[in-house]
Amino acid sequence: MYRPIVFMFSGQGSHYFQMGKGLFDNNIVFRDWMIKMDTIVARMVGCSIVDMLYNQSNKRDDVFDRMLYTHPAIFMVEYALAQLLKERGIVPDFLLGSSLGEYTAAAVSGVIELDDMLSLLVNQAELCERYCKDGGMIAILDRPEKYHACAELYENCEIASINFDSHFVVSGHIDRLRVVSEYLDKNKISFQGLPVAHAFHSSMFDAVKPAFLTVLNDIPTRTPAIPIISCASATTLEVIGPDNYWNAVRNPILFQQTILEIEKKHTAIYLDLGPSGTLSTFVKYVLPGNTDAMNLSIITPFGQEVKNLNTLEQALSDRIH
Repeated sequence: MYRPIVFMFSGQGSHYFQMGKGLFDNNIVFRDWMIKMDTIVARMVGCSIVDMLYNQSNKRDDVFDRMLYTHPAIFMVEYALAQLLKERGIVPDFLLGSSLGEYTAAAVSGVIELDDMLSLLVNQAELCERYCKDGGMIAILDRPEKYHACAELYENCEIASINFDSHFVVSGHIDRLRVVSEYLDKNKISFQGLPVAHAFHSSMFDAVKPAFLTVLNDIPTRTPAIPIISCASATTLEVIGPDNYWNAVRNPILFQQTILEIEKKHTAIYLDLGPSGTLSTFVKYVLPGNTDAMNLSIITPFGQEVKNLNTLEQALSDRIH
């Protein structure tokens, strides 16, 4: 049975200093793409993202949350990894984007030229820093229904993502999120703050919309060369316009629903190209235990990307030509 390959791209919250360092040090294709993109971005932000990412003084757990740097950094790592896999003969049938990952998917599919996409991401970050108030996001290990049943949650934050039956993410103003954290801690509900300084996928992002859509309208686009599956709508996008890019960062992420929709038609091979293997973990909890689907990640915070890449190539040896 033929199983389609799905490249998955994650977004804000999946990043950290040193992400992809093993590939940068050991793989010339990955490194060359990172340096190529870094040269473009440095002209716009005034510093090297690569030097920032891989500076030995920046430890993996250090705070890394300025969107002007994290936005292009996440994209660069994901895009470089996609080019590496394609060079190795691992070619996707579908591209799945979650939040910022939809922008990576659009670039990999050829909808927007690489230079234009990098410029768009920097512009989006600058607009967010200019117009958005301080915000944050919290991942909660509980059923999403908890949000609607609990005033401490629905009065202080908005649902940003539903990832599987016992994992969802909320966004909100930094002061309101302190109330949420206190409630979760008091009630012994596991949670984790994400390394972001803005409330993605919430109404706090709305102030950016007019200026961002103006920027988007000036960027030429093409029809996707590889089908793109959007986690903002749980559908495959035939045509991608400005509203799709806005929805990707504003609408809630419907990750669980998106994977279940894919599995209605295909038993897929899911490859997580994000920096932390987060989407691969989510897929594991969404799919039933008896599935024939394959689910692998490459880059993780534990520095095993070279080993994971070799494992992936062995697993897909019959597909590589």
